[in-house]
Amino acid sequence: MLTRADAPTRPPASRYVGLPASVARRHSRATCGEFIGLSVAVVLLAAVLLGIEESGLPQDLPSLRDTDSPRLRNTANVVLPPAAAVVIPENSDPGQISLSADSYVVFPGQASAEIQIRRTGGVSGAVSFVWWTQGSEGTRPGRDYVSRNPTIAHLLDGEDTLHLSVSILPNPSRKHTELFYVVIGKPGDGAALGSVRRATVFIMRPDKFAEPTRTVARMRVVSAVEH
Repeated sequence: MLTRADAPTRPPASRYVGLPASVARRHSRATCGEFIGLSVAVVLLAAVLLGIEESGLPQDLPSLRDTDSPRLRNTANVVLPPAAAVVIPENSDPGQISLSADSYVVFPGQASAEIQIRRTGGVSGAVSFVWWTQGSEGTRPGRDYVSRNPTIAHLLDGEDTLHLSVSILPNPSRKHTELFYVVIGKPGDGAALGSVRRATVFIMRPDKFAEPTRTVARMRVVSAVEH
């Protein structure tokens, strides 16, 4: 009977069974090299992590989960001021522009007709309008007065009056009262036109002052009724 000590020794199982001895040795050395390389990599990684921890890197950095987008993160916790609101100024009450009267009289010796513009209903903001002169039968621009082509005029913020001037030319041969018109239109910047948009300007005859005055008074009443 064979005892345990007398039993033949069985060679250990190997994964290289059936391979040539030289090939088995090469595979064995490669496996050991891979194991050693992996061990070195693990040691180096542990050293790097330990160095980062000891360097004092802040541990409370917010993660990407703190915000929906990494571009919108505010890692410095800076309080940003709110966006300034864009305010577009508007003329809340620019008012109405009109002539102060529907007729004006130029007496002998006066060098100009002074026309007054009034702004009513509001004076908010700067506004503009256009004014010009119109002739009448028997009155000639350049002989009796200096005509005005359409011209832009302005009323500044807070202004409620403006004076326009039309030059009157001396004419010794003037035999009767002459007249022409001053007209306003095309308001801008939110303004509107008032009720008096055209005024008659009377140039009095020098040698018959009283009679034209009565005529002007009658014409002024008729003009007021028409408006």
